[in-house]
Amino acid sequence: MTKEDYIRIQTQIQLLVPTILEMNLEGFLDRISSTHSVAPLLDPTLYMKAVDRLMPLEQAARALYRCQQELARLRGRERDR
Repeated sequence: MTKEDYIRIQTQIQLLVPTILEMNLEGFLDRISSTHSVAPLLDPTLYMKAVDRLMPLEQAARALYRCQQELARLRGRERDR
């Protein structure tokens, strides 16, 4: 890894952390859950077409949610120092 790569990644992390922390991922995942519950009843054909695109997005949001929880925990530790 070059010095430039290191600095670029460090800068990206510094930009991403606040963005991830401010996202309402819990609400987003609740909305997706509601979609899985209601959409098949309202429009099964459309749901079947959309679910293949929705699943990777849901998986990414779940991963980000876990990341968000860990970042919040770490931020709380920093404040306790």
